[in-house]
Amino acid sequence: MLLLLKVNPIEAYKAMWEGAFGSQNALAETLVKATPLLLVGLGICISFRGDVINIGGEGQMIVGAILGTLIGITLVDWSGWIVIPVALLVGFVGGAIWGGIPGLLKAYFNVNEILSTVMMNAIAVDGKVLGTMSLPIAGLLSEEPVDDIIDNLEEINQIHHNLGGTLPAPFMTISFIGLPTVPDLGLTDKGLVDVLDHALISSFVE
Repeated sequence: MLLLLKVNPIEAYKAMWEGAFGSQNALAETLVKATPLLLVGLGICISFRGDVINIGGEGQMIVGAILGTLIGITLVDWSGWIVIPVALLVGFVGGAIWGGIPGLLKAYFNVNEILSTVMMNAIAVDGKVLGTMSLPIAGLLSEEPVDDIIDNLEEINQIHHNLGGTLPAPFMTISFIGLPTVPDLGLTDKGLVDVLDHALISSFVE
């Protein structure tokens, strides 16, 4: 397929390898993305061994992630050593409850678990988007005027507060929790930093 697209397969696989394992930050990002999927896969394997077909892993993971995030942004005055285990535990319990609903339907009403778990996926995944903020440049920057970006950020912050959120700047907080956002770049109080060359990167396009 790569050859048909006139792309060098060796270069393509090299880029894939370096993007996933080429640096400490790249490896960390790979683990961040892969660990939840591995845990979900492990849980689904257990249900398969019990002759139960659970294909609702997506919805269960999303519910667990939402509840875990809720703990992280709510218990802001607690020590991180306490918040992280509590968030993980709440996430596990939330996903288990979401997966347990089709189990109850199967046990007591003989509802097909394939259909019910897929339907629970739809409940967990589908929803109304109340606000967006586009950052097309590496997921960090935008070409829009600064004033427009500020207005957009204030708008989605207000949506967060209308939904009951208490953090003054929730999306900046979540962004820093999720760092590194780009394997070879770091976001600091001085601006973007090239992690490999230890140099500041200009945020302005000349």
